[in-house]
Amino acid sequence: MKFCLNLYLALPAFVANMLPVVASKIGFWPKLDFPVDGAKTMFGRRIFGANKSWRGLVVGVLGGALVGAIQFMLFKFGIIAITDLQNLPEFIAFGALAGLGALLGDLAGSWLKRLFKIAPGRPFLPLDQIDYIVGFFIFTAILIDWSLVAVISLLVFVAVANPLVNAAAYFLGIKKTFW
Repeated sequence: MKFCLNLYLALPAFVANMLPVVASKIGFWPKLDFPVDGAKTMFGRRIFGANKSWRGLVVGVLGGALVGAIQFMLFKFGIIAITDLQNLPEFIAFGALAGLGALLGDLAGSWLKRLFKIAPGRPFLPLDQIDYIVGFFIFTAILIDWSLVAVISLLVFVAVANPLVNAAAYFLGIKKTFW
């Protein structure tokens, strides 16, 4: 049961990690569609790559905050019991931090891929599967006291589930690659 609650708490990060791809696919908020790294280079290579945009970062953080607000409503109506978060500002902050952590974790993973000369869109296992959830844990630790069991179980879950979700997104035409 605790695993299900931890999975539920990770929903803002899951949504934040998916929203940049969806926003790009539908052309949402085109004025923010420019690279986070400003096309700057480090060691002769792009810092993050062209696929990491301000649109994705902003949409992901806002999406995480929205999921946090929805989670507050479910908490308020007694549908889901969460002991670590108690009011709307805490839930929204948690969702925003979850989204920001997930996307900054993904950016860190992209930076490492560039550092190791791995082209954008190419797989880098297992980093591609877990970078965002590591960022999620780091950024939400100020509001949730994550146990080692929670961290390990979610890392294993994400490492297994992420390739399946990515493959489904590829076959649905949402992503360009299946990883």
